[in-house]
Amino acid sequence: LCQRANMYCRNTRGSYKCVCRNGYVMSLLGHCTPCSLYTRGANCSEMCQCEIEKTVYCE
Repeated sequence: LCQRANMYCRNTRGSYKCVCRNGYVMSLLGHCTPCSLYTRGANCSEMCQCEIEKTVYCE
């Protein structure tokens, strides 16, 4: 269950759901892939709030 990289199992009523860790999003193939540039958080739904030109990475 949910044993791919950067993935964990979330219990639901009577079942479970595989979800990606923060900083990753589920691909169409069911793999967790890193967020694209300028995004972060759960399902890469948050925009980075940093000065990209002066930053190595966003948290």
